[in-house]
Amino acid sequence: MMAKMIHTKAGYMTKEEAKMIGDVDKQTKKRDKHMKSIGVAVGTVRSKDKLDVPVVNGKGKTVGSMPNDTFWRLTSINRINGKEYYKVDSDRYILKKYVVFKGGMTREDNHTS
Repeated sequence: MMAKMIHTKAGYMTKEEAKMIGDVDKQTKKRDKHMKSIGVAVGTVRSKDKLDVPVVNGKGKTVGSMPNDTFWRLTSINRINGKEYYKVDSDRYILKKYVVFKGGMTREDNHTS
């Protein structure tokens, strides 16, 4: 038996497909409410003790590190466990306090410089 198709903004699909898309949209909105886009900025990773900086996933678990004094493209600020992090890759974040903007690099609050 063929499923009944409905028309949505995304085109024709079954009710089950439309519900799945709606559920994904709700999950994305829930996840993204803790995110603030900053456009694209380049920041320098800096730690006072000149050691590598920890990288965490979206749950706050350490999953690696980044070398001190290296440049990274940043796209958003995310709140994880009450602290602000810059997103550096898919599900990879560094604590905001370890990032500086200087010397002609794009600043977080001014994407045109």
